[in-house]
Amino acid sequence: MARVRNKEYNTVHHLTSRIAHRVFFLKEEERNDFMSLMMRVSSFSGVELIGWCIMNNHFHIYVYLPEPPQMTDEDVLARFKALKGEAERMFADDGFGTECPTPCASLDEARAERVAAIRRRMYSIAEYMRMIKQWFSEDYNRRSAHKGTMWESIYGDHAMFLPEEMDGYEDIRDVLAYIHLNPIRAAMTDR
Repeated sequence: MARVRNKEYNTVHHLTSRIAHRVFFLKEEERNDFMSLMMRVSSFSGVELIGWCIMNNHFHIYVYLPEPPQMTDEDVLARFKALKGEAERMFADDGFGTECPTPCASLDEARAERVAAIRRRMYSIAEYMRMIKQWFSEDYNRRSAHKGTMWESIYGDHAMFLPEEMDGYEDIRDVLAYIHLNPIRAAMTDR
């Protein structure tokens, strides 16, 4: 099985992250919130969920990173607005704001720069994980008077290319079995 970087497409990734000091912060409500956020970010980013397990103090996410499709600026903006909802801060009421993040000659140039910045966040394992972990921490901190980051180090990423032959999918099956047996091994459930 060849090791790959998180920017290579047509790869599967077993992503993991642990809460700092192995504290058991994630109760059922937080795990449900995390799962909802994970799915929204997945829809925006193009990273496809294969399987996941959210434990009390860590998570496992198994994803597929496909080749990015051709997308118009409107497609990119639609995904971004679905992700951010009404709380979306990047654009003003006219849809694109009036201030350019860098000196721009026109509103069209400002729009193009903002769309390009959003597009860079898509089809990237690193951006996918950054958004999930950062946004979840911010939301958790706001609701529970916690301060600082929740997570130990950055994240673990065991990545591999999709197998060319059907019998090569045994590795994927084994990782999914490992992920889904985590709650049983931790005695969180008996099934």
